[in-house]
Amino acid sequence: MPSLSSLARLTGIRLEGNDSEIGGISTDSRDAKPGDLFVAIQGARSDGMQFVPEAIRRGASAVCAVAAVFHTPTLVVADPRRALADLAAAFFGYPAREMTLIGITGSLGKTSTALFIESALASAGSPVGVIGSLGIRYGGMTSETGMTTPESPDIHRALREMADSGIRAAIVEVTTHAILHHRVAGLQFALGVMTNLVPDEHLEFHPTPEHYVRTKTRFFDMLGANAPLVYNGDDATVRDVVRPLVRPLVSVSAGNQGQPDAEIVVEQVDIRSSTFALRIHRPLPLL
Repeated sequence: MPSLSSLARLTGIRLEGNDSEIGGISTDSRDAKPGDLFVAIQGARSDGMQFVPEAIRRGASAVCAVAAVFHTPTLVVADPRRALADLAAAFFGYPAREMTLIGITGSLGKTSTALFIESALASAGSPVGVIGSLGIRYGGMTSETGMTTPESPDIHRALREMADSGIRAAIVEVTTHAILHHRVAGLQFALGVMTNLVPDEHLEFHPTPEHYVRTKTRFFDMLGANAPLVYNGDDATVRDVVRPLVRPLVSVSAGNQGQPDAEIVVEQVDIRSSTFALRIHRPLPLL
């Protein structure tokens, strides 16, 4: 188990109070266990600080909060939610650094795309894990999370379990909620995919369609320096947001939009199955 002081050193967060061993990270006081670090994040309707007493009653040995908690070791940070991703990565030993990560974003089709990539990698003999709408899946096991992109402790716990079981590639579905709530902060993708953009989606969460699109484009900052981005060449909004990027770009079209790098040709569609061919028009970048 890591110590609180080691987590503070690795993340650059100030520690107030005595050191202690940390057995886990929790963000819901009802789930806090003895030895946990309770991260008091700001919720949609309540301040996490008000749940600190309950977390301590349940055995949490330390807290990460905006202010020091009396008689309790505290990691003091301006934004506990952002710190949560850094703490989770450090607690689980930075498993993402041991893996090749593939990130998929877009309004629709993230899960279908993840299934295609998973199938392709598995057929090539590369075991792969997936974190997305169908849960956390690897090695024939599935655990539900209730979210397309779960909270960062769940992501890093899953990546650590995958890495320890010999899996070296993982696919992560990335939502705008995950981007704004820093669930995927610190992850670096070796390959990115943008399926499409529907600007009017999730306006109960985003104040304007423009805000939704801007949030999606923050995904580009999570790509490695030379990581290719595969994008939907048939989507005008996607074409607009990828145009300024200086990185390997791969356009995919089902409607022969312009001169795509790859073209999807549908051969058969019926109630039972679909068959299509993928035509590669020019050499594609390799990871």
